[in-house]
Amino acid sequence: MHLRYAEKSDAKNILAFIEKAGVDSEGIKEQIQHFVLMEDKQGNLQGTLGIYKLGDKGLLRSLVMSEKVSQEEILALFHEAFRLAWQKELKDLYLVTNKSSALPFFHLLGFQEVPPVSSPSVFQRFYQEAVEENEEIYFMHYNVKKEA
Repeated sequence: MHLRYAEKSDAKNILAFIEKAGVDSEGIKEQIQHFVLMEDKQGNLQGTLGIYKLGDKGLLRSLVMSEKVSQEEILALFHEAFRLAWQKELKDLYLVTNKSSALPFFHLLGFQEVPPVSSPSVFQRFYQEAVEENEEIYFMHYNVKKEA
């Protein structure tokens, strides 16, 4: 698998890939330069991870993976997103998940659970939307490190 940063010309493929998975694609075109893509040898999209950027903070979103992607490749995708966040001079990353089974993985990456009130208000909107759809929601924070 090959990792790269999205370009404006990738928007149509990213939107189709994300929508096929049933994930919300609102605002993706405006934030396309904050997406990491995973492609196979033929250039077919196999995974996405985007950052909704607000000032020096970002919210990870649109994590979509094909069934072919291994755990090691998912880890590489996150590390590339951390590198992108560092390049874009972000200080903090947040994520919202309803999967308690994913918490050990996020903790391994360096995320810590935090109350949603500790995040920018625009990110709290994503949390509220997730709460409306799910009973159990976890809001997590990652401090973007200089060594990224």
